[in-house]
Amino acid sequence: INNEYDAYFLKQGEYDNRLFLENSLPPTRSLGDRTPSKVTVVHRTPSDQSHKVKRNLLRQLEESMIPQTPLSNRDYLPVKTEDDFIKRTPISEQADILNRLNSLIRDYRTEPSPELEKILRRFEPKIREDIIKIQEQLSEKFILAYCNGEENAIGFAEEKLEHGVKLFYRMFELMVHSEAARGYSAISLRNTVANKDFISATFAISMEIFLNAYGSSDRRFPWVLNALGLHAFFVGKVIETIIMHDTGLSRKIIKHLNTIEESMLETMVWAKDSPLYDQLVESNPPRPPRYEDVMKPHKGHGNQTPTLR
Repeated sequence: INNEYDAYFLKQGEYDNRLFLENSLPPTRSLGDRTPSKVTVVHRTPSDQSHKVKRNLLRQLEESMIPQTPLSNRDYLPVKTEDDFIKRTPISEQADILNRLNSLIRDYRTEPSPELEKILRRFEPKIREDIIKIQEQLSEKFILAYCNGEENAIGFAEEKLEHGVKLFYRMFELMVHSEAARGYSAISLRNTVANKDFISATFAISMEIFLNAYGSSDRRFPWVLNALGLHAFFVGKVIETIIMHDTGLSRKIIKHLNTIEESMLETMVWAKDSPLYDQLVESNPPRPPRYEDVMKPHKGHGNQTPTLR
């Protein structure tokens, strides 16, 4: 009977009713967990059993509120340190995330760094101007959407924007520098650096990181996409590349990025207005990509890593 209920629970169940029969709470299941649960029926007095059920329900409620580790990009999660095992209040945890982010952008400005300028000098001056222009245009959109006509919100918006722009130039520099170190041709590198979708997507992710770090409950994802007028189809492409190259991001930030990437892949990129359908029509022959075209290389299979294209 237990095996049959396991099969039913994996297909249709939303709540494990065996909670009211077991001596202890069954572990939280994932869709891929097919390990049968061991059911032990223990006879108790009504009052004792009622107390145990209530305690188990409270424990399950607490565990359900803990964010689960997303399935994607787990290989990029940094190893847990002693700080990760320290129990913090929501306020102290938020402060810790902000402190870590501020330490990452301490040496960056709201404009291209000297290291990035060195790379951009390989190309015509227009590319540098275009990057700054796109950043400024998106910054204006962010301020307008954040304030939404409220003048007293300008200070908060500008503070978050300043931090986000610094993080944008940090991530942009790290990714472009990595591409340049791979020895790609000047034309290939130029196309990457000058790609408007890539620039805009990187800016959106940098702003989302700080919005999430500040705990902006009324501006949760996908607020940033709507504010900047960007589509998830383009923004989702850069998340894995950002996680791979910016190794200074904390585990919680990476988990958040993985979570929003999964939400984009599951629903947003399939919206009616998605550019995905146009690209499928324009492809030759018109078909979705094969598994071999998009599969992630496993560890130990050479130095294949995601690129910016």
